Amino acid sequence: MQKSLQGLLQSILFEILKECLDLAPKLCPQRFGASVQEPWTLRELSGALDVILNSHVPNVRFSFFIDGLDEYDGDTFDVIACLDKLSRSDQVRICLASRPWNAFEDRFGSPPGHKLYLEHLTHADIKQYVYSNLEKQINLSNSWLRNSDAAELTRSIVERSSGVFLWVTLVVSSLRRGLSNGDTFSMLKKRLDTFPRELKQFFDLILAGIEDVYKEQFACLVKVQLLETKITKDLFTYSFLMEDDLDFCFGLPLREIDGREMTARLSRARKALEARFKGLIGAASKDNRVDFLHRTERL
Repeated sequence: MQKSLQGLLQSILFEILKECLDLAPKLCPQRFGASVQEPWTLRELSGALDVILNSHVPNVRFSFFIDGLDEYDGDTFDVIACLDKLSRSDQVRICLASRPWNAFEDRFGSPPGHKLYLEHLTHADIKQYVYSNLEKQINLSNSWLRNSDAAELTRSIVERSSGVFLWVTLVVSSLRRGLSNGDTFSMLKKRLDTFPRELKQFFDLILAGIEDVYKEQFACLVKVQLLETKITKDLFTYSFLMEDDLDFCFGLPLREIDGREMTARLSRARKALEARFKGLIGAASKDNRVDFLHRTERL
């Protein structure tokens, strides 16, 4: 939904009304106080936004940070027109993020001082990350690879990353697995060359690799992860969700779990998450909080 123009407008209006609820009667008089709510139409959403932009509400300013314009599903020029209208309001400031597509560069890319290229800002950090987590490890512990081989891998990763840190961490993790398997330099190069350049392709590949026997459980955990609830989403909670019989707890005696049992349960749950779901859902090492690998999995 968020990848559509209607979803974008609904998100913007929601953020506005969340901070300025007193604007609701003015924005949507037909809906305010109505007992039955029909789905919003695109025309209605656009009209409500026009009211905001033309109202000149005193002492109110809005700032929007909108990411992933290149992930928009509809006509690119529709979303450009919407954002252009937003940017012309004296009460609104917007910060946009996208890959450097021509349509976005042509409309929002000038003057040059108003834009930043992520790959320019993160180049040094990415290079240092790859060196510390891959090249250095190769130089210290793998005699069958030359230092020049390690440097070439680092250079290739940095050049292909386009400033996307998540992609870098994923490809470095893959190459480290290759090192553990005794891969030669040519095999490591092949790993890198065949690694998906787009995150969506990567997620599709990983999802396809989940064994059929685990897919129902994976779907269950995803639903729990998406729930807006006060339930603590940590590894201990998930260890019970991954039991074969979800009613097993009703037959357990009421008692404290000792340290040894707790450690064993957490260890088993962590291994199960990694082995069954390929890292798409995982637990943080510091606080055992369970979450998606990346926010795009929520979309």
